[in-house]
Amino acid sequence: MLTCVLIVVLLLIGHILIFLQYSSFIKAIHTKHSPIPKQFHLTQEQLRELDDAEDEKEYIREAAKKLPVPVSMLSQSGNIRYCSRCRLFKPDRCHHCSLCNRCVLKMDHHCPWINNCVGYSNYKFFFLFLFYTVTLCLYTGLSSLSDVIRAWTHHSNGSFSVSWVRFNVVFLFFMCLIFASGAGFLLIFHIYLVLKNKTTLESGRSPNFTFRRNWASAYDLGWRRNLQQIFGTSLFIGFLPIASSLGDGCEYPMSRMAGASEETQAQRHQPLTDESEEEIYNRESTPLTIP
Repeated sequence: MLTCVLIVVLLLIGHILIFLQYSSFIKAIHTKHSPIPKQFHLTQEQLRELDDAEDEKEYIREAAKKLPVPVSMLSQSGNIRYCSRCRLFKPDRCHHCSLCNRCVLKMDHHCPWINNCVGYSNYKFFFLFLFYTVTLCLYTGLSSLSDVIRAWTHHSNGSFSVSWVRFNVVFLFFMCLIFASGAGFLLIFHIYLVLKNKTTLESGRSPNFTFRRNWASAYDLGWRRNLQQIFGTSLFIGFLPIASSLGDGCEYPMSRMAGASEETQAQRHQPLTDESEEEIYNRESTPLTIP
């Protein structure tokens, strides 16, 4: 009786993990990315003026001053982040994907596993897909471990034999071990990114801002708030493939861990000045002290 109950419990847990893993995978694939708000697009009149402008770079810089929404992130060369393909100003942490041919809010990377970009709208689902894939592989491998050990120790000389178990159980164990190892390394990397509130792109090169350059921990709010940015404030909902990420994908709270003052925090909401973006980029930021 006890054995039957244990089998039912193991099967129930396994099927729950399969459901969570598969549903997270489907959500990561089919979730549509949030469109870039109209405030970041140039009007038809501005587009005509841009096409006729002698100095497109200067026109873009002047147009950026009139944006009704804060844009503080600069390109690596210190320029205003304008996408010439989508004809819009990129919100902070937004990047253009050449494979999807569109700008993606808080773009992390383009994933061939899901044939889609991973960004603000589906990053939680991608992370849960990795998490439940590794968990399911470990759970299945551990469940079959006893049969593998029994086969290994069947003969007194220690030679391996599958006479006590079906070959597919042994094969399943090693396949789970391989997939858990491969996906596990990727999961560990993304756990690091979540705890630091970084994207894959930001981990490779620190973002620049109108008031500070090469700020690696710009969005690090502490590990608790960093988790909430992705999974929301509910612990139960956080483990389910349900959209619960905070914010709108265009604006993000910035770090105070580096000692940023109220004035520094407020600078990202101010319109760009007449100072050129190259001068902003090359200007040394004011040293910040940790309170």
